[in-house]
Amino acid sequence: MFKNIGSNWLLMVVTVAATYILLPYSLKHIGQEQYGIWLIITSLTGYMGLLMLGVPMASVRFMADSLAKHDYEQMNKFIGSSAGLFLFAGVVSLVVGCGVFVFFESAFPIPPELRNPVRAAFFLVLFYIAGGFFGELPYGIMAAHHDFVLRNALQTITLVYRLLATVVLLKVYPSVASLAIVQLSSMALETTVLWTVIHRRYPEVRLDLRKFEMSTVRTIFSFSLLVLVLTFGFKLVFQTDSLVIGKFLDVSDVPFYAAANSLIIYLIEFVIGIASVVMPTATTLRALNQEHELRALLLKWSKIAVSLSLLATLYLAEFGPRVLRVWIGPAFEVHSGHILHVLLLSTVVFLPVRGIALPILMGVGKAKGAVWTLLATGVLNLGLSILWAKQYGLIGVAWGTTVPNLFYSVALLWLVCDEVRCHIWDYLRYVVVRAAIGGALTFAIVGTVDRYATLQGYLGLGAGGLLTVVTFGVIWLSFVYSKDPYFDLQGACARFIRMRWRSVDYS
Repeated sequence: MFKNIGSNWLLMVVTVAATYILLPYSLKHIGQEQYGIWLIITSLTGYMGLLMLGVPMASVRFMADSLAKHDYEQMNKFIGSSAGLFLFAGVVSLVVGCGVFVFFESAFPIPPELRNPVRAAFFLVLFYIAGGFFGELPYGIMAAHHDFVLRNALQTITLVYRLLATVVLLKVYPSVASLAIVQLSSMALETTVLWTVIHRRYPEVRLDLRKFEMSTVRTIFSFSLLVLVLTFGFKLVFQTDSLVIGKFLDVSDVPFYAAANSLIIYLIEFVIGIASVVMPTATTLRALNQEHELRALLLKWSKIAVSLSLLATLYLAEFGPRVLRVWIGPAFEVHSGHILHVLLLSTVVFLPVRGIALPILMGVGKAKGAVWTLLATGVLNLGLSILWAKQYGLIGVAWGTTVPNLFYSVALLWLVCDEVRCHIWDYLRYVVVRAAIGGALTFAIVGTVDRYATLQGYLGLGAGGLLTVVTFGVIWLSFVYSKDPYFDLQGACARFIRMRWRSVDYS
């Protein structure tokens, strides 16, 4: 699992690096207003991803189950049926997208001089979404085979292309339409490469639409409809704030919120790097009736997720606003910095349950309670964000996201502990207590040093990051993971050092 999760994290690092370059670069070349409109377009059209009906995650679960049983015929039926559903969803998305475009033009005022490029960008994004449905299938096939390293290598190539293409095209044609052109062309390149690799790497895989069966579709839908509700809930929680700001505040305010929220989103994606491996693993363990290993999976990886979430949260809590200043500009240190601090309050609680608890419930097919709870969380998020945006502005939108996420995290933790027969106090004692003490010590030490040294600029923020990591590492090695029953961190570090030492050529 560590190799697969590590490759997911490496991809996440590349993604963050690309965003670090592209966000300020895009703001510089097309301006804050056009970039705010782009964020609204992507947020609004992102809801059309619901037309996938939860099929990608469901197909991974059933394909992984078929592979565990070496039932390749059944696996290919799931592939053929999923392909048919994706193609149908792509056609429907184009039709629905026209209606969404009418709503977009009526709900969000666009300056006359930007109307044509914005319209072009909107329809290019529609074609990107329509083609992207079918493009999800090869990723599902790789996930079912636990082939995350290759999958992430291919995604990295696509990211590099998107980075270079965006830099060049915005230089030549600085318009919101350029962002959409890059997005569509990268999807076409990615899909072509993926299917070529799959045909060569997995000879047992057969993409055959003649294997489309309604009985298989019903099996997929028995699980995918829950995933649909889950996806809708997450979009309400994380992709609606830009729409609320654009509607009830000002389009030019969207980048301030998006800059802070992007840091949170990438932390979530980092933990999802664990989730994408945990879910098929949980499916396999339940299929093999290894319930004790399932409980160990929850405890071991929840503590790892809590630890990583704390490390990132502690750094951003102390240095986050200054990171935004160096990254984008002085105005973002104040406006986005306050938003970031509010969002971080729920992040350290939300990330571990999102990354571990939820995929375990999805993997064992017991996610109904978690899914409907998330939908309620999303609705509450939307309502509070609208209400508090009118009263408190951008900071009110941030609180409208933070408060529901805290409630959802507690509910989801209760559900997963009940499913894997892990007492809630056993979870808190193993996962939370030592990590909370270690986090408080780390924050106190780093904060004290920062108050005396006042770390600024690239060099200072880098030193702050090094200080946080070293302090965190010492405390985690000596205290948090001391005599841990599930993960010998000290032994793992010692083995790594010995391996690196032996690899050194002294001749």
